[in-house]
Amino acid sequence: MSCNCSIIHLDLSFNKLEGPLPNFQKSPLRYIYLTSNLLSGPIPAWMNIYRAKNIDISYNNFSEISEPSTCQDHFNHFQSTSGHENSSTLSKCLAPCSKDYYSLHIHCGGKETTIGGIKYEEDEKIVGPANLFHNSTNTWGFSNTGHFRNLEKEGTEYIVNNVSKLRMNSELYKTARISPLSLTYFARCLRNGSYTVKLHFAEIVFRNDRSYESVGRRVFDVYVQGKRVLPDFNIKEEAKGVDKEFIKVINKVVVSHNTLEIRLQWTGKGTRNVPKQGKYGSLISAISIVSGEEHLSKNKIIIGLVVAVSAGATLLAVVAFGLHRRKAKRKRTATNNDLIWTSTNLKRGDDQPELHFFDLDSILMATNKFSITNKLGQGGFGPVYKVIWFSTVYIESNTLQ
Repeated sequence: MSCNCSIIHLDLSFNKLEGPLPNFQKSPLRYIYLTSNLLSGPIPAWMNIYRAKNIDISYNNFSEISEPSTCQDHFNHFQSTSGHENSSTLSKCLAPCSKDYYSLHIHCGGKETTIGGIKYEEDEKIVGPANLFHNSTNTWGFSNTGHFRNLEKEGTEYIVNNVSKLRMNSELYKTARISPLSLTYFARCLRNGSYTVKLHFAEIVFRNDRSYESVGRRVFDVYVQGKRVLPDFNIKEEAKGVDKEFIKVINKVVVSHNTLEIRLQWTGKGTRNVPKQGKYGSLISAISIVSGEEHLSKNKIIIGLVVAVSAGATLLAVVAFGLHRRKAKRKRTATNNDLIWTSTNLKRGDDQPELHFFDLDSILMATNKFSITNKLGQGGFGPVYKVIWFSTVYIESNTLQ
């Protein structure tokens, strides 16, 4: 028995393959998936020029000097070179960042929408099975690996829509982006620091009724900055049903090279052909990335003004109070045992003290950083604080000769 057939699909993803690649340029292969291996050496030149194939070599150890200078639709080389963990994402094929950003919000698979005052960017790009997409400003994008077999139209299967009635009132969960093997969202141009990441999920494909649509199980892993934060994640189980939201919050995510990555990886678990082809794999509805420094950046000028005004008002109140006390003391008749404490800033025999100015650091030290224990009361210009000055003093008594 002979078979006059050809292999068109080669998937060797998520192995530990090492060494250089053979030349597949003349083969009938249409899909080559080599993501997440240890392949090294230069990236073969034929991969960059042979556009009839869908080739994915993301997450490998090829030499950095061979990294392509352009981003292409059918050739995914995301994080394909050695040392990619310590460099800016796609620094060769994307324009450099013009400024730092403190936040990013994406409506995965959906149109631009505003929820609770937060604008989520649209993400409706029709992509292919080995696609490296970036938005118009080059500030974010995603890497997509894999295709759903036996589907009528390639490309449209990576976005799914909810046709049933949602149990939560939110535009975020009417669509989602889905991927059969690997889906990585990357945020570029972020200011280095600590971030809070919110991942929005809702199972909008499988059903929870007595139909055949209810037997499907979606299981995948979620990584943030290379750390697995959701192993064997099942949206339906975590949300306690379908069409219900589940938000995973990850705090203190460190960005050190201006880039943050969120990767969703299907590991072969769950159902694949049930209820039908093209409904398995990872799924996500929205992404929110916010730096703790964003709030501080927007309000630091206002805070500075408030502190300056409060300190100024407090200083005036303290100086006026001090001058009044000093004048009253000097007019008081002293007995043999009375002691008059006078600072070095007062001239002996002069009823008019010298007026001095103090910087903010001195005021903070004298009020113990405006401690509540030093608060004397509230005036028309703000609170009034007791100050403790550390200075040299003269001790005078009428008994001294």
